[in-house]
Amino acid sequence: MLDRDFSAERPNQKWAGDITYIWTREGWLYLAVILDLHSRRVIGWPPLGRFGFAKSPAGQWSAIE
Repeated sequence: MLDRDFSAERPNQKWAGDITYIWTREGWLYLAVILDLHSRRVIGWPPLGRFGFAKSPAGQWSAIE
C-alpha cells in the first residue's frame, strides 16, 4: 500500500484513516477519520453507533465541504 510513505504531491492522491475509542458516561464512543495526506485535512468520518458499527446500512461517510 503506502509502504510507510505518507507524503503526497497533490490533494486526493493518498488518504489515510484511523480509528480510536473513548470512554464516556454513556459507554464507548468510537471515532474514525479519513485524512488527505497532502493537506493533512480531515476528509470525512463515518457515523458510528455503539460498538463502532455504521448507523446506516450503506455505512455512508460524512464529508467536509
